[in-house]
Amino acid sequence: MGRCWIGGMLELLGGAAILLGALHGGRCLVLSGDAVAIQFHQPNGAWPIQNHGEAAVMLCFIFLFFAAHGAGNWSADALLLRRK
Repeated sequence: MGRCWIGGMLELLGGAAILLGALHGGRCLVLSGDAVAIQFHQPNGAWPIQNHGEAAVMLCFIFLFFAAHGAGNWSADALLLRRK
């Protein structure tokens, strides 16, 4: 329970940064690992199906898709690149 705040801060700040599209690729990779790492601390086993962790696996793949696809034209990163 002592390190739960680390995951919470990763999700809160990383989610806000992804929403804005700031430093998108690296944050998505970190959050995809965080979504799956939650499953390994569950009491019923390591498999997501044992802990009803299908949503965590879905989030992992969504974050991996975002990391591969990029932030898009309306992101903060694209806005900064247009100004240069």
